[in-house]
Amino acid sequence: MFTDSAIFERVSHFKDVGIPATLNDPFNRAAIADGSCRSVQPNGEAWSLDGYAFWHHPDRVDKVIAAMQELPSTRTPSNMTITARKPAFSHDACYASSDNKTTTNITSFPLSDIQNSMQAWFRALCQEDFADPAYQPQQMALTVGYMCAITCDSNQHYFHSTFYKTYTSTEGGTWGARQAVCDNMPGYEPDFFAQTRSLKDVAYAVGPIYHEPCGCTPEP
Repeated sequence: MFTDSAIFERVSHFKDVGIPATLNDPFNRAAIADGSCRSVQPNGEAWSLDGYAFWHHPDRVDKVIAAMQELPSTRTPSNMTITARKPAFSHDACYASSDNKTTTNITSFPLSDIQNSMQAWFRALCQEDFADPAYQPQQMALTVGYMCAITCDSNQHYFHSTFYKTYTSTEGGTWGARQAVCDNMPGYEPDFFAQTRSLKDVAYAVGPIYHEPCGCTPEP
């Protein structure tokens, strides 16, 4: 699913829009690093990175964001895409070592950031007639992946990167991931996550997608 055009669509958006908008937002910076690095893995192997490779490692996120800022301008789209796929970014930056002293989990993020982002992802996937939906295969795969990472983490359980192997190999697979979220969650409500008051509430709210499509488990 991560064709060159799909890589450009995601990474260019993250580079030009996402990074400037998240200078003081570590939660969505983690999402940007996660989505960008999964997009550019050789042979589309988004599952080669651990499920929490970035969500639990802010120092690794910083390295990826810095490397993204050094990529060629998106005004030269082929150059930017080809460079992002080269090992200097796809391997060296995306697999940068992490200082275990800085390892975190979902409790490190402000609840409001979690609520707002989960609502935005839910809307992009499931709100009918939304003007800017996550409808392209790479958009669906990464957006559902984000929701699943938070679903598992809020339940203090493990998010397996094999999710991506199951749902990103074919266009039908990515659509299936999106459909599983929209079918299993309650009908879309614009304040669904705003009604949560704690991480425990978030964990309960995402219970319907804990098993399918997310595949959360108590142990790695």
